[in-house]
Amino acid sequence: MDQCTLSLEARIVAVADVFQALAQKRPYRDPLSPDEIMKILKEQVDDEKLDRDIVDSVDRQLQACWEVAISAQQA
Repeated sequence: MDQCTLSLEARIVAVADVFQALAQKRPYRDPLSPDEIMKILKEQVDDEKLDRDIVDSVDRQLQACWEVAISAQQA
């Protein structure tokens, strides 16, 4: 990802948006597990679609991120 193109805030929102979408139940699939979500996020980093540093930060706090994502769906 070209870090000069998007602000830090936009790159954080991009990762959070993908994480949240994957963690939520959809009509066509069940929510993904934290490990499945990280696999997809890391693939998107490799494809230069998401910021590596932000995804690494999510990985270090995976359980907390997962809990926030699923609690938002239940609210």
